[in-house]
Amino acid sequence: MTSGTVIGIFNDDTLEFVTIGALKRKIKHHEVPFKAKEYCDFLYQTNLIHFNYDPFNGEKIDWNIVLKALK
Repeated sequence: MTSGTVIGIFNDDTLEFVTIGALKRKIKHHEVPFKAKEYCDFLYQTNLIHFNYDPFNGEKIDWNIVLKALK
């Protein structure tokens, strides 16, 4: 997985695809209300609709790796 891997859709006022890199930047600049752990833990209800596979290349998303990449 790379920083360009699409991991989900933000469900805010508008729907937009989100990549690992974009989410990392948003968390770093405090543009989102949740932390990396909350986004990667499916038990939390966040504004991110999680994908199991990247819809553009079919790559399986390992959320443990995503969490490490976001920190």
